[in-house]
Amino acid sequence: MKKIILSLLICFLILPAFAENDFHFAVLSDRSGGVNQEAFEMVVNDIQRMYPDFVVTVGDLSDNALEDQYKIAMKTMEKINVPVYYTPGNNDIVDEESAKLFSKYTGNKKYYSFDYQNTHFVILNNSIAESYEEMSRKQKEWLRDDLEKNKTKENIYVFIHKPFWADNIAKGKKDKMHELFLKYNVDAVFTGHWHQYAHNNYDGIDYYLAGSSGGGFGKENTELGKFYQYLWCRVINDKLYVTIVKAGNTYEDDLVNIQEEQLSFKIDNELIQTSGRYKLSEDNLEAQIKIINETKKDITNEIEIVTDKNWIIEKKVLKANINHGGKFNKTVNFKKNGNIFPLPKLKFVYPFGRGKKIVYNKPFNIQPVIVLNEMEKVPVIDGKIEKNEWDMAQKINQFCDLTGNKSKINNSKIFVSYKNDKFYIGAVFSEPEIRKMKIDGKKRDEQVYRDNSLGLLISQKPDKYYQCYINPNGIVWDALLDMKKGKRIDNWNGSFTIKTKKYSDKWILELSVPFSSFGIDKDDKFFINMARKQPNKNLSGFLTPSWNLNSNGYIEVRTK
Repeated sequence: MKKIILSLLICFLILPAFAENDFHFAVLSDRSGGVNQEAFEMVVNDIQRMYPDFVVTVGDLSDNALEDQYKIAMKTMEKINVPVYYTPGNNDIVDEESAKLFSKYTGNKKYYSFDYQNTHFVILNNSIAESYEEMSRKQKEWLRDDLEKNKTKENIYVFIHKPFWADNIAKGKKDKMHELFLKYNVDAVFTGHWHQYAHNNYDGIDYYLAGSSGGGFGKENTELGKFYQYLWCRVINDKLYVTIVKAGNTYEDDLVNIQEEQLSFKIDNELIQTSGRYKLSEDNLEAQIKIINETKKDITNEIEIVTDKNWIIEKKVLKANINHGGKFNKTVNFKKNGNIFPLPKLKFVYPFGRGKKIVYNKPFNIQPVIVLNEMEKVPVIDGKIEKNEWDMAQKINQFCDLTGNKSKINNSKIFVSYKNDKFYIGAVFSEPEIRKMKIDGKKRDEQVYRDNSLGLLISQKPDKYYQCYINPNGIVWDALLDMKKGKRIDNWNGSFTIKTKKYSDKWILELSVPFSSFGIDKDDKFFINMARKQPNKNLSGFLTPSWNLNSNGYIEVRTK
């Protein structure tokens, strides 16, 4: 009997020790970068219904570090009635002011740690750093000290927004952060930022890339972890179990590994290429198709070229037989029959990995070319577009959306020309509901890009892009994007001369700016894209669908 009693006492004494590390927590990921508030609220509601012991985020709840976005996000987070620990993301903190907003609304420091039962949680800040080396010395010293003090904990989990591991240890590169985690027996690392799920284990450490919880990610693809989600994590007897949850569905944590995620990105952005150049005044287009097979199997599939009546091509279906490691190259000829848009599209199913596939369906990357005539007479910048004043200018009146289809914006005309050392733009924008236009920007460099406006991207060298927006009040927001330094220089200001006028059914813009403002040698080619924004109608129109930092898709401009 004494032995039985002793055994029961031992059991009762031991059971609490086993329960000391038995709990659930949820990982909430990015909301920003094309906010889908409805999806975010759905995920938050799902988490609350699951009732974890607590929630940890991996960053980017705000959007562009704006206070009104913090308010919207945190209002939604109030639905969760368990503790929430926030990790800062690059859209939460961009400077010291936004760092204060992060702490104000979350109640958390930029980096910190906490314990739950016998597990240690570390929250780090890499919001403005692009590598472990770029993180502040103070934070790195704090991290080392914190790990040293807690090295006896059963589990250590680290949360940090940007997935440095995906570009370092996942590619076999030296990784100082990984080495530090190994030294102190870190068990798991949770990251976000890329809006797509992935998981790998390196040297006994589980690395997780949490998919989007409300931020944009393009077309949904379950096989590639591209869907609105959160991670459901359970710790049982010191072991971590992770499940991806999507609107009531669960997926194993090996759904996508980092190699598949990165290959899928390459397929969509590098391994399938289309190109073509043509003058706006011509009807014939010669375009190239290139497909590279980086899988371990041969690819045999059909290429479909989809056109509307505005582009004529003899053969719309091509057969592609591509050996593994091989390439497919083909030149196709189009004849334009009317409007440029919609652009012809290439459709191709690219199989890879463990039965996965990418359905590529994008417009051809066609680069228009224009040759500017030098004006005989300098136009008066008065917002009037006088008769015969812009006759020698290149006229553009065809605009597309970001998918290459014809834009639904109101009638628009843009005139482009030059005289001596200055670049000239004139524009006439039809606006039947002139009083409903959104025009909030009243001072230089206010958020004019949110207004009805004309946007300009211009570049001559691939390391520098200049961007500006002008609203109907003639107010300018402009910036220099320095690709070498990897940052946007907001205090750059172009030397613009601008005049705008509003009428009952349209608004007119005229501007001149020295080529030197954009670092342009007018005797060499340069590249432009423009956007007409109509937020009052939720519409935009572009000269080409490449509204990004890749001038290969802009209009090529020559002055001779």
